[in-house]
Amino acid sequence: MRNYIALLGFLSAAALVTSFTGCSSKDASKASLSDSQITTENVVSEGETKSATEAPVQGEAAANSADRTIDKDYYKTLFSDRDMNPSYDATAEIALGETIRSSGGGVVIDGTTVTITQDGIYRISGTLTNGQIIVDAHNAKVQLILDGADISSDTSSAIYARDCDKLFLTLAPGSANSLSDGSSYVYEDEEAQEPDACVFSKDSLVINGEGVLNITGNFADGVHSKDDVVITGGTVNISSQGNGIKGKDYTAVCGGTLGITSGEDGIKSTKTDDNSLGFVYFSGGDIKIDAQQDGIQAETDVVIEDGNFVITSGNGAESSDKSHNNMDFGGFGDKFNGDMTPPDGFGEGMTPPGGFGDGMPPPDGFDEGITPPDRPDGDMTPPENAESLANTTEADSSETSATSKKGIKGGTSINISGGNFVIDSSDDALHSNGMVAISDGNLAISSGDDGIHGDLAVNISGGNVEIESSYEGIEGAVIEITAGSIDITAEDDGINASDGTAQVGLGTYSDSVKLTVGGNAALHVNAQGDGLDSNGSMEISGGSTVIDGPTNGGNGALDGNGEMIVTGGTLIAAGSAQMAEIPDDSSTQNVVSVTFDSAQSPGTNVQLKDENDEIIVEFTSAKTFENIVISSPNLEKNSKYTFYLDGTEAESFTIDSIVTTIGRQSSTGGGFGGGGFGGKGGGHRDDFQPTTDENGDPVMPEGGFPHGGNRGEKRMPDIDS
Repeated sequence: MRNYIALLGFLSAAALVTSFTGCSSKDASKASLSDSQITTENVVSEGETKSATEAPVQGEAAANSADRTIDKDYYKTLFSDRDMNPSYDATAEIALGETIRSSGGGVVIDGTTVTITQDGIYRISGTLTNGQIIVDAHNAKVQLILDGADISSDTSSAIYARDCDKLFLTLAPGSANSLSDGSSYVYEDEEAQEPDACVFSKDSLVINGEGVLNITGNFADGVHSKDDVVITGGTVNISSQGNGIKGKDYTAVCGGTLGITSGEDGIKSTKTDDNSLGFVYFSGGDIKIDAQQDGIQAETDVVIEDGNFVITSGNGAESSDKSHNNMDFGGFGDKFNGDMTPPDGFGEGMTPPGGFGDGMPPPDGFDEGITPPDRPDGDMTPPENAESLANTTEADSSETSATSKKGIKGGTSINISGGNFVIDSSDDALHSNGMVAISDGNLAISSGDDGIHGDLAVNISGGNVEIESSYEGIEGAVIEITAGSIDITAEDDGINASDGTAQVGLGTYSDSVKLTVGGNAALHVNAQGDGLDSNGSMEISGGSTVIDGPTNGGNGALDGNGEMIVTGGTLIAAGSAQMAEIPDDSSTQNVVSVTFDSAQSPGTNVQLKDENDEIIVEFTSAKTFENIVISSPNLEKNSKYTFYLDGTEAESFTIDSIVTTIGRQSSTGGGFGGGGFGGKGGGHRDDFQPTTDENGDPVMPEGGFPHGGNRGEKRMPDIDS
């Protein structure tokens, strides 16, 4: 994984480290300090609580908006001074064994059950077989110091906080501790089916310290709190049949080392009736998760400011059976041959063959009276009943599927402003039903579906994002990339701006959909489908955009259903010629499109030089390509430029309009192959007409249709029946 191998080594070594940015452990040998003696920045005292109404309440409307506000100052108050200070003076000692002994008050022993009944600090050591630690101390703060404790239960939780204000599990320095539960439970509360985890708390739960805790959840979850879970230190290893860590109100981590193997989700928060809660927050720590379902899941927000993450969900990307089928040209993408000749019979009135041909089934609902238009009309308006053809949106499919196997999933948002990530997911690597925002951090992603998916929006304003494998790289209704380094490899589209609207014919325009690349972003896309695809508008306004586009003729390096303009930055888009699209002549920066007579080999070096022999743009292809679109701030009107292929001069041209087209633009036009340009034109050609073969059937131009963006529709030539 390129530069991420070093991260894996670091995570292994970091198992011994418990001090991280934003969260530090105090010397555990020191006496316990009072709240007034601790002045840690950005924490609250143990007596100060943060009510739900003080949290960043978003409201239902905001929860469904791409403008979700993240109040990071609030999240920092989740860690109290006592959470972050694992030092202690024990008020009682509990020695486990065949005979359980205790010193100090607040301890009731009944066979192999130890019940804590009052506020205090209890140091626990020894082995307890088929027993249980119960905390039943109303409105009390109870701290259990695990110092060489090995506790197992055959029929319930190993540690059960039945009633308290807050439970601390502090791992003594240098200690190794183990907790395990039974594979079947005798519920204390049959109606609520509780407790249900190896460590179960009805109230706030904190894990801190500098020791090791191994948790085995043989029944369901490893750790479950019906309030919140906070982790500030220690090394915690969890193996669970269900979820690894589940905090109802929230789960917050600012330090420690977590290793989780789970049969369901790795880390999650489940509260659904309060938009200010139901989140997962990280500001530090080393986290390794191998989950059969979602790695990290929050009902509202996943907020990550720092930390090191290695996440595998659903056995990784290789377990996905999703693959690109090239069905991108109105459902006929793989039916066209190299020169984009339609299937037999398609020429008469543009009617598809009966049964869709060669075992290609019609889309869902097509047998319900949906008849395709005789020919694409001017504005490509879909039939009135085409709504039943709509693709299921990612939000719908993910929520109705039996099992979600995403790397990180935030119901409302994912906000990443730092950290290092290696994610290998069967489903989307990052997924939100709202927005995904990345402003910093290093991400290495392998996904069996989308690398990054935000139903409403995806915003990348910094960081290093490498999507090493995916079905589609980035998908969302509004996608904005303004900074950072983004490298995408995709089986289908590299970036797909879509709101889930059905794509009928050659595409349906969505006015709420937009793809923008600008600022100082450095974007590289290697896609088998479309490189950049927008079902609405597309604008490249800055930065560097390089596309190694499709070799399949049913896709293009650029594909827009609405206005597609270049106003700044550098654009290099290489791919197949049959569906190649050209930015609109409403662009404010000069664009050159070149179509070759023959395919250029992978590794071909393309240079565009000015009259002073200065290189304006240089590109070395990763794949075969027939068409290349270039735009640069250095391209000037009425200036002469020369193309070079592998150092050999091809031919010169002069820019005479915003969009200059060079080479074959129809099947009868000239070509550019082996060093010769056959033709040159400028801008769009609204009078473009198709040619026909020897049978009189229309043949789609190998140069592709000029892109029409005045109304947002993909423009088709008139075809007489």
